[in-house]
Amino acid sequence: MITQTVTVTEKGKQDIIIGRRGTYETETLVFDLSYLIETFGAGTAVLMVKRPTDSAAYPAITSQDGDELTWPISATDTSYKGHGEIEIFWYVGGGLAKSVIYSICILRDIAETTAETPEPYEDWIDELTDLGAETLVNAQSAQANADFLRNASASSETLEPGSEATVTLTEGLFAFGIPRGEVGGYSVETVIGATPTIAGVENVRYVCGTVTAISITPPESGVIDVMFKSGATPAVLTVPDAVVFPDWFDKTALEANRMYEINFEDGEFAAVMSWQM
Repeated sequence: MITQTVTVTEKGKQDIIIGRRGTYETETLVFDLSYLIETFGAGTAVLMVKRPTDSAAYPAITSQDGDELTWPISATDTSYKGHGEIEIFWYVGGGLAKSVIYSICILRDIAETTAETPEPYEDWIDELTDLGAETLVNAQSAQANADFLRNASASSETLEPGSEATVTLTEGLFAFGIPRGEVGGYSVETVIGATPTIAGVENVRYVCGTVTAISITPPESGVIDVMFKSGATPAVLTVPDAVVFPDWFDKTALEANRMYEINFEDGEFAAVMSWQM
């Protein structure tokens, strides 16, 4: 068993090699969460994985013990060679306080794959079943629970900071209520989707994933902060013409594979940070 330790920092890291294609439980990643705990307080980590050929991320099977998050990597996680991504979400008091994105690399092998590639959600569902998923839904058996979860769908809404997180189940639909976090005077709101439209609310930090297009309308007064990633295809940014950016930044020519963090003030001025992923 090969174990790598990754110290979580503010901006993440590129190209963590997690094994060769088809590797099964010979690699384990242990994330040192000290930075998150010291900066934002005690919380809970959730790890999402996006394999090289995937269009969407899935939840990894992990365990958290104190300041360590352990991810035993399975054959599902290493099904495809190439470069993918993982993202650690840090929840404090039911709200998202921070997310950090890492680039991962899966090495090629010389053997042909003869078995059908497993779906990532199967591992997650099996783990729920092992933990007693029958207590979550009224079903006759663990297999029925797994079938139910595979066919279920989910929606989410953002709640006010300090609210209790909620989850309801109605006719196969899980509805999650996720409170915004509060960090350094900001509320933190997670934005889902590849083409988000953000109507800014004062003192909110919007955390997006990888986007292909993003439209931002800042409030006329106050400050907002928007973080997003421009993926393999450069993202298209749309903002009001009145917003003034730094001279070095061209809002019409974002670069591929870069993180952007834009701070808007009073609907007129924007400060930009950007770094390569």
